Amino acid sequence: MVGRLAGALAFAALAAACGGSSGLTSSQPAPSPVILADTSPGRFQVSVFVSMGGYDRTSRDSATLDINVTAGGHPIRFTRNEGVTCNGTALTRFVGAFEGTFPLDGISGKAMTCEYVSGTKSASVTLAMPRKLRILTPREGEAVSRGARTDITYDADPSGAPPWGVVAISADAKASALPMNTTSTHSALDTSTFTPGPGSIALTQQVILRGILAPAFRPVTGMANLMTSIQVVWR
Repeated sequence: MVGRLAGALAFAALAAACGGSSGLTSSQPAPSPVILADTSPGRFQVSVFVSMGGYDRTSRDSATLDINVTAGGHPIRFTRNEGVTCNGTALTRFVGAFEGTFPLDGISGKAMTCEYVSGTKSASVTLAMPRKLRILTPREGEAVSRGARTDITYDADPSGAPPWGVVAISADAKASALPMNTTSTHSALDTSTFTPGPGSIALTQQVILRGILAPAFRPVTGMANLMTSIQVVWR
């Protein structure tokens, strides 16, 4: 369920950035689920969301994959033996979605093949996963000097559209910056107002999953949200 919540939040943030409604002053009921007599793959739409990494030690080394299934804008309530396996791992079935968690290093930069099964019918979806985010400098646990230009270097998937957000946090302040340009691998942050002591540096990137191979389905869309962080000591 965590992956679907992250997907919803990422979508809401993306919509707001593009001028969409924030939804803070109005709401509408979610579409009701539907039951299809025929759940063969050509009957519905599929969207894939991948949450890769996280901002704490418990999540930074894992990835959550959600395959969301709708028909006419309504989530499908599966009532028979429909299922999805990805790289041989069975996903958990929910209303309108299948979800699974994977070791991040096991899927980073690799192809993932998922198979949907409904009775005697099956169909595959092959995804090219982006490579994971890595902060190269500073390193985990390093003492970092505060200043007007604290340089952060990183490795990010080049297929992701900029900006790649870089955020540094101290006990009582925060600084953020974008890459120097669309091909940059570093950012400079103003940490001069930080107080000495424990802090962190986080990196975020969104990648549209292109080239998804799913010939038996209607067009499949996909997006990945990549996150990572390190703990540092500001001095």
